[in-house]
Amino acid sequence: MNITIPEEILPLTPQMQHILAALALGSMNGYEVIQQAREDAGGIMRLGPSTVYPALKKLRGMELVKLDEHYQPSGRGRSECAYELTPTGRHVLQAEIKRQTELAELVRARLAAK
Repeated sequence: MNITIPEEILPLTPQMQHILAALALGSMNGYEVIQQAREDAGGIMRLGPSTVYPALKKLRGMELVKLDEHYQPSGRGRSECAYELTPTGRHVLQAEIKRQTELAELVRARLAAK
């Protein structure tokens, strides 16, 4: 699949990176996204409902995330919908990883040269 990424999408915010990275594991409800993103961030940023739900809404508008039509609510009183990466979202996440890796390699080389 050849997907063109509009220039204005990258770079993703750190919060969006962590949300997409969480969803790379598979479909999750909002609470699960928050828990996984917090774990992945290792406590270096705050990722609560007031950050994650607006970001999920924006990511849906960007067509990087969609609602999982096959999600079966657990009935535990948590979020009644689940989210999943779209093919475009997966491609954008891969492009973001590539962009960050290239930057890290550039910085590493410059620091080694001094």
